[in-house]
Amino acid sequence: MSLSTLPTDPAASAELLAPLLNATGAELDRVLTGTPQNLLEARRWIVSELGFEPEAEILQTLVKIAANPWAEKRLDPVVRHLAALHMLAQRELSAFWDSTEWPSCHAEAYPALLQQSQEAEAKLEALLTQTEALEKADLALLQNVLSVFSVPRERLEATMLLAPELGRLRQAALAGRLAEHAPRLGAADLALLRGELDGDDALAERLRVVAMRSVIFSDLALDQKTITADERTQRLERDRDTYQVLAAHLQVAQDSALQQGNDPLSQAVSGIQREVFSVYLKLTTALRGGDPQAGAQPSATELESLRARVAAAEQEAQKVRSESVDPEQVVLDALTGMKDRRTRPAETMPDGYEQLQRERKTRFVLVAVAGALAVGVLVSFLLRTQSSGAIEVTPADFSIMAVSEAKPVGKMLYTRVTGWSELALPERMDRVQEMGRLAAAKGFRLVYVVDHVGENVAVWSRQNGARLVGEPGAPGSAAGAGS
Repeated sequence: MSLSTLPTDPAASAELLAPLLNATGAELDRVLTGTPQNLLEARRWIVSELGFEPEAEILQTLVKIAANPWAEKRLDPVVRHLAALHMLAQRELSAFWDSTEWPSCHAEAYPALLQQSQEAEAKLEALLTQTEALEKADLALLQNVLSVFSVPRERLEATMLLAPELGRLRQAALAGRLAEHAPRLGAADLALLRGELDGDDALAERLRVVAMRSVIFSDLALDQKTITADERTQRLERDRDTYQVLAAHLQVAQDSALQQGNDPLSQAVSGIQREVFSVYLKLTTALRGGDPQAGAQPSATELESLRARVAAAEQEAQKVRSESVDPEQVVLDALTGMKDRRTRPAETMPDGYEQLQRERKTRFVLVAVAGALAVGVLVSFLLRTQSSGAIEVTPADFSIMAVSEAKPVGKMLYTRVTGWSELALPERMDRVQEMGRLAAAKGFRLVYVVDHVGENVAVWSRQNGARLVGEPGAPGSAAGAGS
């Protein structure tokens, strides 16, 4: 079973939370008592008292809470309680996720923290429905408080899983019992957990990843004789959600290293990402009912001939006028076709390619103009056919890949990724497949992937699965993750 051990008794968790929350609440009361109304002065005061600079929305809300006389007096303690829970949660998360050394926190108190925050939010939401009984100022501030001080549940739940696991792994490593508790971890993990790898800028990231790998390995190895299928699925889904939080954190760490020009740290984090992603693939395979130990075997398909693609491209303007055509597929075919023609090795070109090229040169200007017009037709057609309820998506939704940009175009998702060149071909295929699965869950049918300079590197569709574009020896297609 997993090494994570958290209090199952709510009273035990509440007992651990009480002194932490009392101290935070007293600190918050002291800060609010002395908070100036001028935002600049308030920021200086809060930084000096709390030791960190609050975000703009939090700063403004604290100033309003301090100044509001609360016509409805019962609101004040509930609001302050939620603000204290939020403040404590942010400090705890920072202690675990922002540490550059050994991550530590009070994860055993998180069950009670989550429960109390949920109860406080429910109380405020219930009060919000009593609009006729509340003063306008109270009502507006109450809405702001709920928006700003909601507790980051997903990150807390992820920390609640990883932090105790990491502590138990360290104890086992120091006691010489790591192989007994986590047989899938190796010698490098043992040295890491024993603190024998000083001077590693990515130390904390490696530790968090070790905990994640250990949790996944443990839950994949659960014997169905001791746990039901539904319980196992719940654990694996919990692991998947925790991985998403960890992957998003690692991407932020890599981006920060790149911005600071710290190439060694950026490369180290990239290697860590690949390491944990390979384990995550086993997890997703198990969730789909497959064997997590079996490797992916994508089937290779022959690339279309250049002549056929050129002929198809020249018919795009006619296609978009047809009501039965799939507009996203038209755009995808046109985009990937242009990329394939540009990158296809000369030795694989069909017979008559040179003659075809000479013929096309005489029409170069005309084709260029027609191409520009066709793009306009395609885009306008897509915009006309898009529903009013566009799919909401952000780069953070695809943390399995370093996605810097994600734009929905109807049912097609345009994504820009970084770090593509650092991935081996199998890793690229695996990540595009997983990106496709995540996109399909949101309702997308197509994913178009470009690298940091805008070159098309991969596509995914529900019908054909994932395909790497212009890669010698790359698999032509693979089973669609979302099909």
